Amino acid sequence: MSVKVKEIKEDAIISIQVNRHFYLMVKSLSHYLVSQMGIEDPQKLKDMMGKKFEELSDTEKGFYTTALLLAEIETQANSQGMLVENEIDVENLKADLKKTEESNED
Repeated sequence: MSVKVKEIKEDAIISIQVNRHFYLMVKSLSHYLVSQMGIEDPQKLKDMMGKKFEELSDTEKGFYTTALLLAEIETQANSQGMLVENEIDVENLKADLKKTEESNED
């Protein structure tokens, strides 16, 4: 059985507008995926990003995809003067990720 779906053309490059809310949703998804993989060492993320896409697990592929999307959003935001640098508390970030991980165990 087959169904018809709509997809962009093979050679298409699509320009979209992204607001802060969408950006933060993608960033949140990225953090969630990292918590699902149980990765706490940034080097492990770098190593994973160096692998071929086909060698990654489904969760790793999801993270890889969101990381590329975030990088492109930030690159475009920077080129348009819309990127700001903020300071975050690493311990609070770790605690938030841990809460997310614990809530997913239920």
